[in-house]
Order: sequence, then structure tokens, then C-alpha cells
Amino acid sequence: FPPHLLQRRRYNVLAAAHTGDRAEYVSRQVQRYIRDNSAMLGYGLATEAVGQWQTTRGGEYKAAGVGVGIAGFRADIGLIDDPVKSREEADSPVVQERIWDWYWSDFTTRLKPGATQVLIMTRWSEGDLGGRLEETEGDQWHVVRLPAIAEDDDPLGRAPGDWL
Repeated sequence: FPPHLLQRRRYNVLAAAHTGDRAEYVSRQVQRYIRDNSAMLGYGLATEAVGQWQTTRGGEYKAAGVGVGIAGFRADIGLIDDPVKSREEADSPVVQERIWDWYWSDFTTRLKPGATQVLIMTRWSEGDLGGRLEETEGDQWHVVRLPAIAEDDDPLGRAPGDWL
């Protein structure tokens, strides 16, 4: 997804995951995809530091762990992929509050006006980031629910009982 975003415009992408290690792993995968497909994409990598890098079109990508400060970077698109790493974390009121505070204090303050946000996560608890965002500003989000095991009227067209 990020390589194709960076193909269309000079975007700044802020990509967060439950830990800095996970965010940097994803960053390396995005870089590898760009290197392997630069001719098709029409751009390449101008810098390659795993935590923050630039494209030859002027776009930027920053990888950050949830809970880490992100000062000094402004994003057109904010991606959060799995803000918690386990069910135990997801069920912890302390962790839920820490992630909620980080989201409002660090993540959203780094987004430019009108920025797009994407949250990808397993829903384990009503009090997790996704649940709290649905509760407080659900009208501002488009929710795509993909159960691990398909139910009737599956959005991907899977037969009931098929695995994701």
C-alpha cells in the first residue's frame, strides 16, 4: 500500500506499529518492494535509512513504534498497523490508555490538516484503539470488518466458514 501511495503524489507517510522493531521491519519490506519494482512505480529510493527515508519523487516515510514520540515529522497519511502485539496487551486497561494517549498526543499531532488515517488491527477488546475511535468518532471512519472466519455476506465474497 505505501509504495503505491508514494507513486501517486509527494506524500509523507507516517507508519506506526506496536513496536519500533515491527515498524522498521515493515519499512524494510516497503523499501524492498520499491527497489524491486522501481521501473513500474516510476520512482526509487533517494535515502534508505530504515527509520525514515525519502523517495526520488520527494515523498517521505517514517517508521515509529506506538508510544514513541514523533516530533519533527508531518504526515499526509498516518498508518497504524497492529497497535498491540498480543491479547494480553489488548485486554490491559493500562496499555489501552497508554495507546489512546499516544494516539492523541503524538500520532494525530503529526498529521497535516486533512490527512488520511488508516488503522489496521485485530479487534480483541471494546476498549482498544479501534473500539474507542468507533465510539468517539465513528462517523469519521469507514470500518472494514474482515472476520478470520467468513460469515454471511462476507465483504471479500468468501463462502461462510472460509478462512481469511
